[in-house]
Amino acid sequence: MHAEVLGRFKRRERWTQQQRLRMVGETFLPDNSVSRLARVQDVPAWEVVSFMTNYHSISAM
Repeated sequence: MHAEVLGRFKRRERWTQQQRLRMVGETFLPDNSVSRLARVQDVPAWEVVSFMTNYHSISAM
């Protein structure tokens, strides 16, 4: 017997810096939110928030 666990999100996706910045920028568009963007991009919301936090700490330097 073989069982496979299927998750909602892909496993350990690698995002380029350009993709991360695009996602962060899209969260600031009118009528958009982190949760909506996460659903559309098929990414956990916590990961989008992590991108935003990392971008903010880099831009503050």
